[in-house]
Amino acid sequence: MTDGVDLGNFDFQTDEGVGSRANIALIALEYDQTIEHEFNRLTMEPGIGVYCTRIRSVPDVTPATLRKMENEILSAVEMLPPGVEMDVVAFGCTSAAFIIGEDVVSEKIRQVRPNCAVTDPITAGLEAMKYLGAGKVGLLTPYIPELNEVIRGRFETAGHEVVSMGSFCEADDNIVAKIDLASVRDAIKRIAEARPCDAIFMSCTSLRAIDIINELEDELGIPITTSTHALAWHAMHLGQLTPQNGTGALFRRGAERK
Repeated sequence: MTDGVDLGNFDFQTDEGVGSRANIALIALEYDQTIEHEFNRLTMEPGIGVYCTRIRSVPDVTPATLRKMENEILSAVEMLPPGVEMDVVAFGCTSAAFIIGEDVVSEKIRQVRPNCAVTDPITAGLEAMKYLGAGKVGLLTPYIPELNEVIRGRFETAGHEVVSMGSFCEADDNIVAKIDLASVRDAIKRIAEARPCDAIFMSCTSLRAIDIINELEDELGIPITTSTHALAWHAMHLGQLTPQNGTGALFRRGAERK
């Protein structure tokens, strides 16, 4: 055995950590296989800390199962790193946000993190449509008819005309996460071709799409955004950040500063 050199205790300094520009928390569903992958790709930049926690859910997406999620919000937020001051908390479920209520989701989160900004995919999607100046909207969802009518009504209440809409009509999140990009591409094209629209919103954080947004926008000539895409954009907007990547018209225009 050779004699090692013990250098003793080293001095050190501290800085602001990973999130020197902003810290963003993401609340992902227990069964969501897609949102972390896409959200991180859209937001991971130097100085931006992204921290994910999971909320208990079930794979079967119905109004009844979504309402039960309200009771799980507090415990999910409590699992975020207590030593990190979050600038934004992003609740990662579109259908739960409009079934529970965006205001209720926000209020629950602020019970634990009172000083943060809060967003969710439906709030973010509507803000994105407003930012893009989209009066006539096309919608693509994976939802069952009962949920489709709720999301249509939410967009129409916000002042948007839903001119074209289609759904994969699949309630199981495990299956929705595996709907391939070719199917998503074809569905978006059919929605765009059915009636002229100013933009298309694809609802559900389990559906994959960010890898085909640019090519679809080039082909169709209109902005395309999704639950995760809009959520990441709005989280950066609330965090006073300007996106550096060019995924879609929404990100290329940058996050409008307050």
